[in-house]
Amino acid sequence: MPIPLTRPTLRRRDYNSVLNCLVSDQIAPGPLNQEFAAALGKTLGAAGGIALMSYSGCIHCAFDLLGLQQGDGVLISALTPRQYLQIIESRGLRAVVADVEPEGVLLAADSLRRPARVDVKAIVLYYTLGSMPKGEEIFELGVPVIEDVTEAVGGAWGGRPCGSRGRAAVASLAPGGLITAGCGGAVFTQERRMVRPLKELAAGGYAGQLLPDMNAALGLSQVRELSRFLHKRSEIGRLFRDALLRSRHSPLLGEGEGVDFTFPILVKDGRPDVRRYAEKRGIQAEAAFTNAAAAVEEGARGAAGGAGAGAAFPRAQQLLWRGLLFPLYPSLGRKDVQLMCKVLSTLP
Repeated sequence: MPIPLTRPTLRRRDYNSVLNCLVSDQIAPGPLNQEFAAALGKTLGAAGGIALMSYSGCIHCAFDLLGLQQGDGVLISALTPRQYLQIIESRGLRAVVADVEPEGVLLAADSLRRPARVDVKAIVLYYTLGSMPKGEEIFELGVPVIEDVTEAVGGAWGGRPCGSRGRAAVASLAPGGLITAGCGGAVFTQERRMVRPLKELAAGGYAGQLLPDMNAALGLSQVRELSRFLHKRSEIGRLFRDALLRSRHSPLLGEGEGVDFTFPILVKDGRPDVRRYAEKRGIQAEAAFTNAAAAVEEGARGAAGGAGAGAAFPRAQQLLWRGLLFPLYPSLGRKDVQLMCKVLSTLP
């Protein structure tokens, strides 16, 4: 079988954790939900949090926590998942899409310093591919920040965990993530004064969306292994970067620039040929950022006969054209890693 792009890292202790929950007959939201939220919140340096059955629900909850109203602007990067565009539109908010930073994949720090964007009421900092900011500028703009740590859970920069700086933080717990609860997500706040409003949201409009204990049992087991998972990812990522440097292509992120969520590369040219080469050798590879806001904007502008999103987001567009994702996760076996190193070093 080919090596899939993503795969959950499940161990016997994960199975035992879920089995113990099933044996207890307590599978609805209960004490394990709270224990899991507390454990993950500690990892993020949060003051409090809740776990929900839906990642989309977590985004909605974060918007509610910030008190966003119809017409408010929400600033996102061109590489933020399109799910944010859909939720922003469904709530009657206004998406303000900006390009990414030079030589990076995160929201450009100067994106808000433009007169047309003075009505932005929230900023979403999505830690794309586990990349870390180079400074605190986004948090110094005087606008509430939602940190989406889906691809950077357990990461840290500037001496603090990802998710510990913004007004709120959200994370998906899908099977292909850094950790998983099988589904759902979590939302947190690092401000103590916001813990009570968040708990009130959990007890009110989101009470029917709380993550069941059965899923929380898996998530709790995964959180306890997070440090080991990240260390293993870092070791594999180092081998992959060394191998890729023997080819004519380059890694999208350098060593130490963030969490190794996956292994993204920048293809010099001929991306379809590179992808076919890998897949013929049993390695799944996919174009990067196909689900990004920039891809949606490009399609909409093209359909309207406009100039296209490339003109609005030139840096993000280059990444859309050249980015290619390869598998990287702790459950890759030694032979899988050896095969991938060989293929990466010989990419056409």
